[in-house]
Amino acid sequence: QKQGELGTWVHRQRLLRKKGELNQDRVDKLNEIGFSWSVKAEADESKWQKRFNELTAYQAKHGDCKVPAKQGEMGTWVHNQRRLRKKGEL
Repeated sequence: QKQGELGTWVHRQRLLRKKGELNQDRVDKLNEIGFSWSVKAEADESKWQKRFNELTAYQAKHGDCKVPAKQGEMGTWVHNQRRLRKKGEL
C-alpha cells in the first residue's frame, strides 16, 4: 500500500537515522512529537499486550496460567514466553 509523499518522507527519516545520517536536531524534533522510529517494534508490543490480556482472562477463568502449548495461538505464545524466560531473554 502506497502512503504518498508523507509515507516516503517518513520512511526516509527512519532510514537516515538508522544509518546515522539524520541530523540530531531533526531527531530531537521528531522525538518531541512522538515519532515512531520502529513500526515493527510497536506492532510486536501490541501483539504481546493482546496475548497478555488473553492470558489474564484465562487465569481469571481457570485460576492458573498453565495454558497447553497446543491450545491455539495463545498456547503457542505462552510456550514461547516460557522458552524465552528459560533462555534469559524475556
